[in-house]
Amino acid sequence: MKGPFSRPGWGLVFAAAIVLVLVTPQHYRNDVHPANESARVYAALAIVQYGTLRLDPVFDRYFPRWRSGSAPPNTDASMVDGHYVLDKAPGVTLVAVPVLAALDACGLDPGAPDAFAWVTWLLTLIISALPSAVLAVVLGRRLGRWGQPAFGWLVAVACVLATHWLAYGGLLFGHALAASLIGLGSLMTLGPIKAGRLDQRMQAFSGGLLLGYAVITEYPTAAIVLAVGLALLADHERRNRLFWVVMGGLGPAIILLLWNTAAFGDPFQISYGFKTNTLQASIIAHGVFGIGAPSLERLSALLFGAKRGLFFVAPWLFMGFVGTFAIVRNQRIALCWRVAVAATVIGFPVLISGFVDWTAGNSMGPRHLLPILPALAVATVSWLSLDDSPRRVAWRGIVAGLAVSSLLVCTVGAWVFPYFDPSVANPIFEVNLPILLDTGFGRTSWDPTGGLLGFVLGLAVIVALAAGVMRNRSKFRIAAFVIALALPILHVATGTLPMTTGQDAGRVVLRERALVYEMNGYDEKASEIRKNLKGRAP
Repeated sequence: MKGPFSRPGWGLVFAAAIVLVLVTPQHYRNDVHPANESARVYAALAIVQYGTLRLDPVFDRYFPRWRSGSAPPNTDASMVDGHYVLDKAPGVTLVAVPVLAALDACGLDPGAPDAFAWVTWLLTLIISALPSAVLAVVLGRRLGRWGQPAFGWLVAVACVLATHWLAYGGLLFGHALAASLIGLGSLMTLGPIKAGRLDQRMQAFSGGLLLGYAVITEYPTAAIVLAVGLALLADHERRNRLFWVVMGGLGPAIILLLWNTAAFGDPFQISYGFKTNTLQASIIAHGVFGIGAPSLERLSALLFGAKRGLFFVAPWLFMGFVGTFAIVRNQRIALCWRVAVAATVIGFPVLISGFVDWTAGNSMGPRHLLPILPALAVATVSWLSLDDSPRRVAWRGIVAGLAVSSLLVCTVGAWVFPYFDPSVANPIFEVNLPILLDTGFGRTSWDPTGGLLGFVLGLAVIVALAAGVMRNRSKFRIAAFVIALALPILHVATGTLPMTTGQDAGRVVLRERALVYEMNGYDEKASEIRKNLKGRAP
C-alpha cells in the first residue's frame, strides 16, 4: 500500500527529528560524573591523552586527592596489578577514542574538568543518538514494505521514541548502541522478512560485523547473537549465509581479545572478574557473571512492574509479544526470522530474569531488555500487516494510540530525571510527574525552552505517523485509537498504580524528589524538602 511515508525523503526527515529529540536533554554536569558513563569517558581519555588503559592518570586530573582515600573515585572500575582499568565492555570507549583524539588534535582539551558535560553530551550524540536514528530509519523502510508504509514507520520510530530507548538514546550507556547494532545486524544477517532463498555474502558479512560489535559493547547481547546464528542454521534457504556472518564477527572478537590481553594480561579474561566494588563483585560472583536460574517474580517485574516494567513504560510493545506467538507458524515469513524473533523476545527476558541485579541500579525501565525492541517491532508489523481484516485494522489503531500515550509516559521518565532509584516502587508517577508539574523538564541542551520544543517535535512525529495509520478512517481503527489513548488516562485516574509502601515510604519518595530537584538545578526546593525531612517523624 503506497502512501506519503513511502517516499525516500522521509527517512532523512525522521532521522534528523529523532536525533534532535534524543539529544535535547542535557543530563551531564561538570561537577557530577555518573559512574557508568564517566568510566567510559575516562578510559577513552586515558588512551588519547596518556597512551594507557589505566584510569589512574585521569583520576589524578579530575580528583587530585583521590589517592588518599580507600576507594577509587568511580565504582565502575576494575583493578589489575594495583592500577584501575575500565570494568565495562570496551565498545563505547573504542568509538569514543577517535572522537576525543580529533578534539585533542584541534587544540581542544576533552579532559579539562570544565569540559566533561559538553564532551559527554557530544559522545552521546555520536554513539547513542545517531545509531538509534539510523536503526529507526532502516527498520522503518524495511517494515514499510511489509504492508502499510505508515504503520511500518510508526512502529520503527516508536521503537526509539515511545519506549525507554528515549532515555538511553540521550545517555552514554552502551545499551542504545548495542540495541542499534543488534537491530541493524539482524536485518542484514537474516535478510528480507518474506520467505525465500538469499545469497548476498557481503551483506551477511557486514551483519556479522555489527552483531559482533554489539557483543563487545554489551556482553549479554551475545545470547541474542547466538539466537540469530542458530536461526540461520535452522533455515535451509539461508543457511549458506552463516559462514559469512561468522567471518564478519571475527573482527570484533579479535578486538576484544586484544583489549583483554592489554588490560588484564589474558585474552580470555574480561573486566567482570576484576571488579573493585564489593557489592558489584558479589553480584557477579553469583551464577555465570551474575546470572543464575530464571525467576518468575523477576520476569513479571521486568515486563509489567511499575519500577522496571517494559510494558508499563511502553504498553504498545505488548502487541509485539503477542505477534511473536502469532507469526511462528506463518510460512510467508522466513523461518530464520520466526526463530530469531521468538528466541529473542521470549528467551532473552527469561535469561535476564535470572540476573541478581535485575533492577540494574539507578536506571529507567529494564535497560537490559533494550536489545529486544527491534525484534518486538518486527513481530508487531509482521503480525498486523499481513492483511486488512477488521480485527487487524482495529489492532493497528490500538498500537497507534498506545504509541502516542507511551511517548507521553516515557518523556516524563526520560526528560525529568532518568536515573530511577530502585527503592521507589513507581518513580515515574511518584517522583518525576510531580516535579514535571512543578518545575517542568530537567536541564536541556537548548535552554530555556528546549525541553518543550523537543517534546513537541517528538510528539509531532509520532502523531503524524499515527494519523497516517488512521488514514482510511475505518470505524474499527478509530474506535481502537480512542480506546488506546484513554487507557493510560484511566490507569492514572483510577489511582490503582502501585506506590511505595512501608513505614518509611514517604521519606524515601521525598528524598528522591529532593535529589532530582538538586540535579535539575533547583537547590532551594531540594533544601526545603531535606529541612522538612529532618523535623518529620517516620
